Amino acid sequence: MTLTPGETEGHVTELLAALESVDADVVLTSPGLEVDSLRIVERLNAFAERRARARFVSSLGDEVYASLLKEVDAMVGNSSSGLIEAPSFALPVVNVGDRQRGRVRAGNVIDVGHARDEIAAGLVQALDPAFRRGLAGLANPYGDGHAAPRIVRVLRELELGPRLIRKRFTDVGSVG
Repeated sequence: MTLTPGETEGHVTELLAALESVDADVVLTSPGLEVDSLRIVERLNAFAERRARARFVSSLGDEVYASLLKEVDAMVGNSSSGLIEAPSFALPVVNVGDRQRGRVRAGNVIDVGHARDEIAAGLVQALDPAFRRGLAGLANPYGDGHAAPRIVRVLRELELGPRLIRKRFTDVGSVG
């Protein structure tokens, strides 16, 4: 949620208040190792325990996580996954705060501040069917998920020989 000590509690409070205002099923996942991550886990778990339509899962694994991204209506948080993986699923993302500031993003990302009303407004936009329809054909700026086969093809076609291992040095001036 935050990289700044002392702000985590307030940010989590605002996020959970915004999620409380949405009539939807909510899946919460653990944050990465960051400032106050244990306290974030406690708060997310407590939210899920008191809300019938919420579940807290510490880890989903890659396959289940990708399957979930394919099925959910929106992602909320500040994870890089909203910028990197979510565009491949044309998944609306409400990106909270400035943790991902300056990173390349696709049109699925709705940037909001930490206040509950901003997060809730971002969720309303993300859940609007017209917004989702507008993401049809969205290109992921981080690739299409098929880099490995392309790399294998190039390596298979590449002529191996001494020219690949010979280092060329150009005259850049003398050192010393």
